[in-house]
Amino acid sequence: MSLINQVLKDLEQRREKPVSSVDGSIVTMPRYIVSRRGDSFVVYVFGAVLIILSLLVGFLVWDRQAQGSPSPAVKVVEIPAPVSVPAAASAVSDRPKNSLAKASVVSVAPPASLPPAVAKKKTPETTGRVNKPEKSRKISLKRPPRPAAGSEVKRQREGEAGRGSIEKQRLPLTKKQVTDRAFQQGYAALRKDRVPQAEKFFRKALASSPGHIKAREMLAGIYIKVGRYVEAAQLLKRGVAINPGHSMFRKLYARVLLEQGALDQAVGVLERNLPPVSQDVDYYALLAALYQRQGRHKNAVEIYRDLLKQNSRVGIWWIGMGISLEKLGDSEAARQAYKKARASGTLAAQMIQYTDNRLAALNEISYPDE
Repeated sequence: MSLINQVLKDLEQRREKPVSSVDGSIVTMPRYIVSRRGDSFVVYVFGAVLIILSLLVGFLVWDRQAQGSPSPAVKVVEIPAPVSVPAAASAVSDRPKNSLAKASVVSVAPPASLPPAVAKKKTPETTGRVNKPEKSRKISLKRPPRPAAGSEVKRQREGEAGRGSIEKQRLPLTKKQVTDRAFQQGYAALRKDRVPQAEKFFRKALASSPGHIKAREMLAGIYIKVGRYVEAAQLLKRGVAINPGHSMFRKLYARVLLEQGALDQAVGVLERNLPPVSQDVDYYALLAALYQRQGRHKNAVEIYRDLLKQNSRVGIWWIGMGISLEKLGDSEAARQAYKKARASGTLAAQMIQYTDNRLAALNEISYPDE
């Protein structure tokens, strides 16, 4: 710009003193125009060319200075490597160098907290080419702390409670459920002939519910089968005390006592809390057989008669009554009982042979040789 100032200074030195115009305004005219009116056109052309050259040289100098140093309208901010420069900043840097003639003002926001966000003001030149950037916001590079498991579960439960949902929780099994599960496992093991495992599950069921009848019966049957009569007697005695009206415990307990040689004790167990004959005929058949062993044949005959009233086609009951009648001395009644047993068609081969032998013996007694 110093060259332009020098040209203007030279022109001022060549001007005439101001004179008044026709309308009273002051007009300055150069001396050479007053003195040499014929050369006025050349002087005007020379002055115009000189002014244009001065402006062109000044513009070139200013443009070169602008290229050498950063534009005062742009604040250069160093951007960290991990953060990518937004589209607005890249659009400014990619503009042609000679576009600075239009001098669009661009401001770069200084870093707020962590990485800076470069924003560009909207100008007529940039409108429609550069998208409006979002407001600068803080970007945290640190990983947020992981919430504790308890707090996360608590928040989830609170959220679900707010939505009205029901959270599923595994409730502990009741005593009945534990017992039934153990019994089913024991029964399944027994069917697969896994006796020790079945015994373990039946014990577990009884430990949970001592009054479980089926588990006690199954466990007692295992003990009787393998000859563990002492353990079977203890188990069944406890069962009779807990469930005195359950006839199966009494029958099994009487059999165990009979195996141990305690005949009178076995009969005493069966004689207490007698069930109706129609409900448990096997119970009475066992008691009648024990009466015969005790020699109480009259009691045995009475029981066999009650049993035969329930079912007269059971041949073994006829044989039992025939034996007791024969012991009581009633040979004819005994013979009739053996014949009915033989005619029942329900006897095994061994019992048929026994019946035939007793009939032959009684016939010899009834018809002695002359």
